[in-house]
Amino acid sequence: MHIIFFLDIARRAGIIPMLLMAIYYAMIIIDLFKVITNKRTAHSFKNLSFVVYLGLTISFMIEPVLEGRPYNFMLFCVLNGIVASYRHNQESKVVLDHRSLGSSLITLRSSN
Repeated sequence: MHIIFFLDIARRAGIIPMLLMAIYYAMIIIDLFKVITNKRTAHSFKNLSFVVYLGLTISFMIEPVLEGRPYNFMLFCVLNGIVASYRHNQESKVVLDHRSLGSSLITLRSSN
């Protein structure tokens, strides 16, 4: 049984790649935590991302990931991109005031 896939990376590639992967994994966990704690994030997206991350992390502990299951690691990287993109989109959204939105709609309707 493997403690976590960092040790497999250290065994095959060395200590520097293991540290880089640990930093990458920490960044991923921080992104996931920000998505889960954000009040504007959909509840279903929070649950889905948490469960998938948990499942992938558990599968990483069963056998060497980069040697035995490289597709799981690629899926993990794709999921990281989806969560990071979702988080950045949520942070950069401009919240419109309903009064300004309504006046814009009124002016658009009256111009037609």
